[in-house]
Amino acid sequence: MESRRPGLEIVQHSYGRLARELANGPRLVAEARGLAERWAALGPEALRLRDFVATLRTSHENFNSAHREALLKLTQIDTKLTQLQLHPSGHQTMGQLDVSVKPTHFLFFYGDDGA
Repeated sequence: MESRRPGLEIVQHSYGRLARELANGPRLVAEARGLAERWAALGPEALRLRDFVATLRTSHENFNSAHREALLKLTQIDTKLTQLQLHPSGHQTMGQLDVSVKPTHFLFFYGDDGA
């Protein structure tokens, strides 16, 4: 009997652990159900978040495009004004600057359509 005591202790320990786990079964099932419900609720929220990020990305791209265009136009104006300063002989007048600045990009943030 003494030679089987370690094996018997292992079986008793395992049985006790199994009994505790079975007693916790309803609580574990309830926790799993709650986690599943929370996971299912994340779907619509994740879609809203994805749409919001896409809107921000589009707005950022529009801003970058308008910024690049503004820098280009300002550089052209600066070049023309420098030419006027360097050639004060009257070869060019302010009317000959010919730098048209037209708003071509409108930025809409957070789904605002500007209305």
